[in-house]
Amino acid sequence: EKAKECYTEAFAVDPTLLQSKINRAACHLAMENAVFCIEDCDAVLGCLSYERNRKKLHHDMDNADGASILAAVLSPKPRTRRTWIVTLLCRRAAAKKFLRDSSGALDDLLDAESIIRSSDDIDKHMLAKDIAVLKEELRIA
Repeated sequence: EKAKECYTEAFAVDPTLLQSKINRAACHLAMENAVFCIEDCDAVLGCLSYERNRKKLHHDMDNADGASILAAVLSPKPRTRRTWIVTLLCRRAAAKKFLRDSSGALDDLLDAESIIRSSDDIDKHMLAKDIAVLKEELRIA
């Protein structure tokens, strides 16, 4: 609970500290607050999508919140961005699984798997195992 509060305060002070929201999502998941975990994951993924689609930034400026705009300007390096996205997708998948949304969890894990590069420091075997378990649960070949 205390860690979650600290991450909330950090993000309030500086909305460009996306890591604070990424970590707060982990706190929510550990506390079995799956809905709040998903909300934080969605928010950061939304911010990171602005970085990925910079041309859209000016077009969507009127609809974007301050954190999204700042994240686009102060974007992480591509490898860091990929790691964050994979982390968020896996975390959101765990929250969806907790909420008994195995199909949604599988979609997130497949999305995560699709963006990983061989040079990334991500446990691809564990991800593949989790995907296989969900496919088996959903009876997908």
